[in-house]
Amino acid sequence: MRIPLYTAQSRATSEAPGRSITARQNVQLAAQTELAKAAPFSAFADEVSEYAKERYKTVRNNLLAEADIAAEEALFKLRNDLEKTRDYNNILDGDNPRWMSGSNAVKEEIRKKVGKDNYSQNYFNTRFSQLELKHRFQLRNEVDRQIQIASANNYSNKLVQGERQLSDPSLDVFDRQRIISDIKVFTNGYISQTGASKTKVNETIKAMELGAARNALTKFIADQRGSEITTLTAIRNAIRDGRKGELLDTNPITGEGDSLAGRGLAGAEELYKRLTQLDDDELASVLKTSASDIASIYGPGFEEKAKKSQNNALKTALTSQTNDLLKQMELTGKADGEAVSNLLASMDDIILKDPTVGPSFRNKRNELALVSTVAATVRTADIDDLNRVIKDIRDGTQNFGGAGLDTEAEQAAFKFLTNRLSAMTTALKNDALQWGRENGIVTEPVETIFDEEGNFDPNLIALRNVNAHVVEDHYNLPEPQYLTKNEVDQFKRIIKKKDLNPNTKLAFVADFQKAWGGATPAVFTQMGEKDAHDMAALGSLVNAGRNEAALAIMKGMEEFDAGLKIPGEVTEADLFTVFTAFITDDEGMNIFSDMDPDDLDAIYTLAKAHYKGRGITEYDEDLFVQSLNTVVGAEGDRGGVREVRNQKTLLPPEMTPEEVENFMDNLSSDIVAAMNSFAGEDDPDMKLSEELINDIRQRNDDYVLKYFSSDEYYIFDLSRNGIVRFPNGDPFIVNLFQLQKEFPSAFTEEVRRSFFTGKIKE
Repeated sequence: MRIPLYTAQSRATSEAPGRSITARQNVQLAAQTELAKAAPFSAFADEVSEYAKERYKTVRNNLLAEADIAAEEALFKLRNDLEKTRDYNNILDGDNPRWMSGSNAVKEEIRKKVGKDNYSQNYFNTRFSQLELKHRFQLRNEVDRQIQIASANNYSNKLVQGERQLSDPSLDVFDRQRIISDIKVFTNGYISQTGASKTKVNETIKAMELGAARNALTKFIADQRGSEITTLTAIRNAIRDGRKGELLDTNPITGEGDSLAGRGLAGAEELYKRLTQLDDDELASVLKTSASDIASIYGPGFEEKAKKSQNNALKTALTSQTNDLLKQMELTGKADGEAVSNLLASMDDIILKDPTVGPSFRNKRNELALVSTVAATVRTADIDDLNRVIKDIRDGTQNFGGAGLDTEAEQAAFKFLTNRLSAMTTALKNDALQWGRENGIVTEPVETIFDEEGNFDPNLIALRNVNAHVVEDHYNLPEPQYLTKNEVDQFKRIIKKKDLNPNTKLAFVADFQKAWGGATPAVFTQMGEKDAHDMAALGSLVNAGRNEAALAIMKGMEEFDAGLKIPGEVTEADLFTVFTAFITDDEGMNIFSDMDPDDLDAIYTLAKAHYKGRGITEYDEDLFVQSLNTVVGAEGDRGGVREVRNQKTLLPPEMTPEEVENFMDNLSSDIVAAMNSFAGEDDPDMKLSEELINDIRQRNDDYVLKYFSSDEYYIFDLSRNGIVRFPNGDPFIVNLFQLQKEFPSAFTEEVRRSFFTGKIKE
C-alpha cells in the first residue's frame, strides 16, 4: 500500500513522494502496543521509517553517547579502585556492598545530564544496567582471583608448616598420619573454595612428604658428628638388606636378625620405616640430595635405572596428556593455550635430550602443534572462513610435509576441521547462540537466563537481546536466535506445567513479554509456539493490568485445545465477517492497515478465545464485537475502536473519544513544536502553518486521526485523500500519550467550533 502524501503544507499530489510511511511497520501486536501503559517514545525511533531514525542520531543520541562514555569511564575507575583494595569482604557482598553504592552514585550523577524525556531515561537506564553488569562481573572475577591467591598462599603456608613438622626423624607413624590428616582436611577446604585440581593438590602433598623425608634424613645424618659417611653407608646397607627381605630387628624368640642400633643407627628406627615405604624413584630422589655417594645403594647403574624409568614414564604421561588435549579440542573447538605451550615444551625437551625417541612420539608432538594452531585460528570463523582453511590444509601445510595430506599431523588437522564444520552447521541451525558463546563471539556471565523456577534477570535479557543480534550478524544467519536450546526446553517445561496456577502462568508470561519487549513474538516463535503473537499479547494484557481479560483468553485457549467450540449456530465465516466489519471504516478502509498481518491475525484469534473463556452459552454478535474491542484495549468508555470525528479510530488505552476530539480541536503550534521536541527535532521546516493548524481544528469532517503504531497517529485529510506532512516531506506524527501528559487541558477543554465556509487553497 502507498498512502498519498502532502507536499508544501496543503497541496495533495499523486506524484511519487520523497518520503513515505511504509505500509507495513515492524510493530507489536495491537493487544500489546495499544494496551501497554506508558510505552516509551523510543518505539518511534525503533519502528517508524528511516527518516525518524536519522533525526534521533543527530540530536538526542549525542547526549546519550556522552553519557555512555562517561558511565563507562566512571565504572572503570570505580572497578579499578576497588580492585586495588585488600579488603574484599564488602566489595560485592554484605549489607552495603561498596560496588553497588558506588555504581548507584555514578548512575544518579550521569542521569542528570541526559534528556528528561522517557526515551532518554529508559535508554540510559538500560544501557547503564548493561555496563554495570559487565564491570560487576569483571570485578567479581578479580575479587575471586585475589581470594584464590590468598587461599593459595594459605595453602602454601600450610604445606611449609607441614614439611617443617614432618622433618623430625623421630616421628612415629601415628604422629606423621596425624599431621598429614590435618593437612588433607585443610586442602579439601582449599579444593572446595577454589576449584583446584584434587590430583594436583595430592601431588603437592606427596612432594611435601618427600621433602620432609629428605630433611629428616639430612638432620639425622648431621646429628652424627664425625661419622656422617658411616651413617649414610649404614642406612644405605640397611635399606638394601631390607629390600632383600633380610631381618633388621632381632626376633626375641628366635634371636634371628640384627637391630638397627647394632648397625650404628640407634634412633633411626622410625626414619628407616619411613624410607623403606618409598619406591625406587622416590628413594633415589630423597637420597640424592642427602649425600654424593649414594649411587651404589643398589649397585652400579641405580641412578641410570631410575632416570630411564622416569623418562619412559614421562613420555607415556606426555602422550596421554596430548591425547586428552586433542580430544578436548575436538569436543570444545578450542585449545588451552597455556596447557598446549607447556606440553609442547616438555615434549621438545624429551626429544632434545633423547635422540633415540621414536617417530610415534615425534608425530604426536607435531599433531598437537598443528591442531592447536588450527583450533585457535578458526575458533571465531564462520562457515566461509572455515571452508577456506580446510582447502589450505588439504593443499598441504608449510613445515608439515609436502603437498596434500601426507603427514599424520595434517590428517589430524583436516579431520578436526571437517568435524568442526559439521558441528558448526548443525549448531547454527539449532543452537546458534550457544555456539557463539562457546566460541568467543559473545560473552555472558551465566549459563542460562532461567533458574529452576523460571526466574530471570531483565538485565541479562537486555544483554542477551544484543548478543543474539551479534551472533546473527557474525554468522550471517537469516534471523536471530534469542535463546539457547537448553533455555527453550527450560521455558517449555515451565509454561506447560499442568499443575501451574493460571495466575502464576500469566505472571510468568507477562514478565517474560515485558523483559523482551519488541522481540517477544520472535522469541516465542523460536520456542516453537504456534501462537507466538498470541502469547506476546497475553503478556501485554497482564502488564496493562487486564488480568480478568487475560484469564478469560487463557481459559478460552485451553478449551479450544480441548476441542471445544464457540456455542450456538455460528460458523468461522460468520465470525470472520464480524471481524472484517470491525476493522473496516465507512470508506471501506482497514483501520489497522499499518499493522503487521501476524498481529492482526492475533487480534482475531484472541477475541475468539476471550469470547469462549467468558462462558457465554449462546452466540451473540454484539458480545463478540465486545471481545474484539477488549483485545485491542477497550475498557469501559476508554480505549479500543471508537468514533472520533465520525470515523472509526483505535484509541490508546484509558483515553476516551471525547478527549481525542478535544485534542484535535485544540491543536496549536505549541503542540506541534512540543511533538518535535519529544522526537529531538530541530529542523526549521518541521512546522505547520497557522492556516493549516486552524484548518485541522475547524474542519472536523475532513481531518481525522489514523493509527500508526503504539501511541502514535498521523492526521489524514479525507477530502484530499492525503496525509498531513511538514514542508520537508516528513509526516506529522503525534504521540497522544506523550502529549496528554504535557498538555492535559488540550484533551479536557471542549471548543466551540466555527466551521470555514471554504478550504485553504490547494
